[in-house]
Parts: sequence; C-alpha cells; structure tokens
Amino acid sequence: MSATFVTGVVVLGALLEKTGAGQVLMDVATALTGRMRGGPAKAAVVGSSLMGMISGTAVANVLTTGPISIPLMRKSGYRNEVAGAIEAVASTGGQLMPPVMGAAAFIMAEFTNTSYLTIAKAAFLPAVIFYAVLLAMVHFEAVKQRLPLLRDAETMTDWRSIARRSYLLLPLPVFVSMLLHGYSIMLSSFWAITASVLVSYLDRASAMTPSRVIETCRAAASAVIPVALACAAAGVIIGIITLTGAGLKFSSLVVMLSGGSLPLALVLTMLTCLILGMGLPTAAAYILVATLVAPALVDLGVSLLAAHLFVLYSAMLSSITPPVALAAYAAASISNGNPLKIAVLACQFGMAAFAVPYFFVYDPAILALDVTWVQIVLSFVTAIAGGICARACCALSDLDFHEA
Repeated sequence: MSATFVTGVVVLGALLEKTGAGQVLMDVATALTGRMRGGPAKAAVVGSSLMGMISGTAVANVLTTGPISIPLMRKSGYRNEVAGAIEAVASTGGQLMPPVMGAAAFIMAEFTNTSYLTIAKAAFLPAVIFYAVLLAMVHFEAVKQRLPLLRDAETMTDWRSIARRSYLLLPLPVFVSMLLHGYSIMLSSFWAITASVLVSYLDRASAMTPSRVIETCRAAASAVIPVALACAAAGVIIGIITLTGAGLKFSSLVVMLSGGSLPLALVLTMLTCLILGMGLPTAAAYILVATLVAPALVDLGVSLLAAHLFVLYSAMLSSITPPVALAAYAAASISNGNPLKIAVLACQFGMAAFAVPYFFVYDPAILALDVTWVQIVLSFVTAIAGGICARACCALSDLDFHEA
C-alpha cells in the first residue's frame, strides 16, 4: 500500500513544494485573511488546509507551512505555544480536505472497496465543518487577546502576482481529473508529477534545475521512508493479528466492554485509535486501527464507510494528542514553545475534530450519501452553529482560556 498509494502522492507533494506551488497556496491564504483580525493565524488555517491535502502527513504540513505562518502569528501578538498549536491542528486536518486528501483516503478506498470520489464526497462537509469552527476559534482568541488588525505590506498579497504564478497549481486538477476518470493512483500521480516538472520551466524562478531535482528527490525520500517503514511494521502486526485471530477477539472485546452500547463503543474505539496511532503517520495508523477496531463498529450496526471514516479521523488526531503528538513537536521546533503545552492547546483548538467523527454515526446526512439536500443542509448548518456556539461560550466566559 505504501508503494501503491503513499509514494506517488508524497513525491507529488515534495515536487509542488520545490516548484513554489506551496508558496502560491500560502499567498492565496494570506491574501484572503490579511485584513481580518488575527489574519496570520487565519492564513495558517487556510494555507494548511490547502497544503495538507498534498503533503501526506501532519508533520510534513507543519514543516512546510509553519516556517511562514508561525513567525507571522508570533509577530502579530500570539504566544509561542498558541501559534504552534494553531499550526499543528490546522496541518492535521488538512489531510482530509478534498479534492486530493491525504494518502490514507486512497488506502480507505482499497479497504472498503469504495470509489475515491465517494470517499471525497463523504469527507467534504466534515472537513468544512472542522475548518469553519477552527477559524471561529482563532477569531475568538484574537478578539480576547485584543490583537490589532494588521494592514502592513507583510500581510497583504498582490493578486496579480498570484495569478502570474497560478500555473504552478496545474498538476492538482490534472491529478484529480484523472482520478475522477477512473485512472489508478500511480498513473494519476505520474502524470501530475510530469505536469509539475513541465510547467516549472515556464519561469526561470521555478524551473527544476539539476540541484532542485536532487533536493526534491531527497525531500521525497525523507518523507516516504518513515511512512514506508511504519506501513511495513503495521503490515507485520496485521499479519500476526490475522493469523492468530486477535482482530476478531479485539472486536469482540470492544463489543463486550461496551455492553452493546454504541456510544460507549465509540468512545472506546476513539481511545484505542489515539493510543495505537501514537507516533505513526496517518496512513500507517489508519491501516493498523482499521484492521483492529473498525469491525467492532460494523458489528454494532454502523455502516462500513462511516466506521472507517470514524477510525481514520480518530487515528489522525493522534498527531496532536499528548503525550506523543508529532505535529505539536514539529510546531514546537519552529515556534520555540513547549511541545506539551502546544499539544494541549491544539486539542482545545481542535475540539471540533474530536466531535466530527461522532456525526458520521449519529447524523449520516453529514456524509452527503443517500439523503436529500434538505437533510444535508440542515445537518451542515446545525453542526457548524453548534461548534461555533460551544467555542463562543468558552471564549466569553470569565475563566481564562489558557488556564482553564
């Protein structure tokens, strides 16, 4: 799976970063949010959502967008830990942002025998809810800290400059369109990579010179090797689980401990995913937890796609959950903040991400599958309103947000 699904997407992400496409996405995010209160933080949220779908992992996303967004946030008045936490949680959620999503989405398509388009369609509204609530949380934090509006040149972006460099983003529609027309992940990645190399020569500043090719290969290898090793280790574990029948026993154990109660089973499943996913890239974590815990939810009547999306979101959140929060540690290396404090704050900012998986089970309309448009809109609006209201109550309370 790492060879079929992960490698091509990761190489494409490394190439887009080296050609400057990642900077174009960040410039778009900055241009959209520069005149807003807490603009740099909102730019980090928007930029990370765009970069996360091609970077493959939360850590890679932090290390790509963090050096740009975190210094801007610190300069605008955010504390080191807050700036790192916002970047960590925004980078984590980017892996599930359609149309590209992360490598784990393609693995899910293989596991569930479901088309990529169906998975992208189901993940779209939850991703929008996650980032809408996160933007609201960032705004409330900026208002509470009385951060000034930034209108200097460093937070503004020239749209004409962005338009001139927009050709660097051409590989993304090539990749998505080929997937939608039924081509394999490997072939779609190949032609997207080819398109990225070709369009880079339209400008000397982005041209893939021999030195840049070597740098891209090095960056891609550095990103692929940890994921491939983790997937290999997960494969050994899955082989043992399959041969010994431990997977069925584990599923039976979850059902037994929950006493047949679906709410309790969901909580136990999320805790299991957070523990098993510690220190693993999302793709490897999903492979492991999907084998162990997804069958337990299916046994309790949850649909196959909802069960796998539940465990995927839960495994993804291990990137910001203490004590092993890889995205938080990566953000700490840039913000010079305390990694544990960053992880705790990231969980607070990402509270919507911990709630969204439960929507898959109790409100399937949020997946936009086999329901009417009225049900979809009602579920979508109420989910966002609930998340924003919950955060507003916390922000406007008498308790200090950081000490609570």
